[in-house]
Amino acid sequence: MHLHEGNDEEGAKEYWRSETGLGNSNFVKTFIKPKGTGHRKNHLKHGVCTVRMKCPADAWNIIMEWIDAVALHFGLDNAA
Repeated sequence: MHLHEGNDEEGAKEYWRSETGLGNSNFVKTFIKPKGTGHRKNHLKHGVCTVRMKCPADAWNIIMEWIDAVALHFGLDNAA
């Protein structure tokens, strides 16, 4: 996860666990952007979460399913 200084790290982890269905052991070190860099003023409450996966034989299908699921969640049409 990438968060800004002052974001609630545990709250963000709980949010991303709920959104992705992943457990605690699937999260690695959180990057926290220090205050005062002057870059970007609109902070996302739950930060940004990167999902990485080992590449099984059907990786393309899995990735396309993720894209479809995210598009459906956010109400986007024809995302793929």
